[in-house]
Amino acid sequence: MKKFSYSLSIIVLLVVTLTACNSASENRFGEPENFKEAGEDFVGTFVSEGYEKKDSGADWVSVTITRIRENLFHAEVRSRSDIKKPTCTFTADVHFNKKGELVTSEYNPDLGFRISGDSLSIYSPAGKELNYFCSGGATLAGSYKRISGRPDQKQVDHTQFWKLLEYGGSTFIVQAMNDTLTIQRNFAAGIKIPFKGSIPNAETADLDNDGFPEVYVYIREGKDQHIRLEAYYLDEDVLRKISFNSKDRLQPEEEKVYYGRDEYKVNEDDGVLQRLFPIKGTKNFHFVEYILETEKGTKELRLRNVSITNMITGL
Repeated sequence: MKKFSYSLSIIVLLVVTLTACNSASENRFGEPENFKEAGEDFVGTFVSEGYEKKDSGADWVSVTITRIRENLFHAEVRSRSDIKKPTCTFTADVHFNKKGELVTSEYNPDLGFRISGDSLSIYSPAGKELNYFCSGGATLAGSYKRISGRPDQKQVDHTQFWKLLEYGGSTFIVQAMNDTLTIQRNFAAGIKIPFKGSIPNAETADLDNDGFPEVYVYIREGKDQHIRLEAYYLDEDVLRKISFNSKDRLQPEEEKVYYGRDEYKVNEDDGVLQRLFPIKGTKNFHFVEYILETEKGTKELRLRNVSITNMITGL
């Protein structure tokens, strides 16, 4: 592993650069007043109107929101699956915007969550239809009522994650069931990876610009809710693992203040994998960038730079 050092002047320069590069993110997200208290209102389980008639065979959808850190939440939408195929499925990490709503831009269209007492509503910030996440003409948009505990475990869809990724002529299906992550290319037999935790997102990109895409899957696990990265590159028709150990990439001064709650995101325009994690005991974050390089015929994610920022908005 290469040693990485930086001076105060380099940190200042990187923070200025980071602020400029993330102006779009700052416009989307912000810190609402009393967001610590407001955030607790979102935490819990909410169900659609049909849940009251579930024992009579009515279809229903549930929304479960948990908190990762002050301005980072995890949202899962699942529907009934015991008597029919699941209607709606959605999984993502979400952040506060300046209106005190939770939003995500991981999908197109974007999604937003509003709270009023025990009523949660899902909407599209761009005013688009939200039937992309559902089948049979259904939509995620609408109102959901808070319940205590979890949704009916005998009826609910137990899919842990599902996402279709496309890049060039390749299609990847990333799905997780029964604590097993499966990555398939073009619907062929896939790689199976055991895990414990939740999956906030999966992305595809060509960070080294060699014409062959990679797949990045983010697994959130442990009490500290750290991200375990599963990354693979396409070698002709075979998916091969990308070498990367996030803790090995932390310098001693960074490891001392690391306590999980990471975020990862591909920035293909800059050819980097970005990482953001809070610095223990402060309101600041480490912002890290990795590049993809080939070493002796295998691909490896390597540290490009590290900076410190107070950007609470997320990647």
